[in-house]
Amino acid sequence: NADAVLLVLGSRESQLHTGLRQLDLLIDVLGVPAERVRIVVGQTGGPSSADKHAITNTIAGHLADRGLAVDAWLPWDARGAKRAEQQGRPLALARRRGAYARTVKSLLDELFVTTTSTPRPKRRKYRLPAPTQTSGVREGDEVVWQR
Repeated sequence: NADAVLLVLGSRESQLHTGLRQLDLLIDVLGVPAERVRIVVGQTGGPSSADKHAITNTIAGHLADRGLAVDAWLPWDARGAKRAEQQGRPLALARRRGAYARTVKSLLDELFVTTTSTPRPKRRKYRLPAPTQTSGVREGDEVVWQR
């Protein structure tokens, strides 16, 4: 009954084969329609993964056979991985402004639709004074306003 099923495929060969087997189970055995399956490829460009172009061609070919396409490519973030290991936090939270976190945020924004149509406006703490205009006196090329 889910609106979408998110499957994360790894970029290494063993991760890709395992992920494709899980994808076949989702579509064939569980009967999830292909329109509801969202595919994310993780850690492209990492130190132990193949060339980015080769990964793209391989994964695109396997998914095209199943009538699917990749929804997001998660980039490798070395600084984020180091920080996540040091802090013991998920990668997207360890370095929030990194490319990995931005990609995850944009994917989640696509998947989850907010229920509120307009945000509530914030009130200012202090009112700004309205400028008063009394008379203008010309001095050369500039106008000097007096109160």
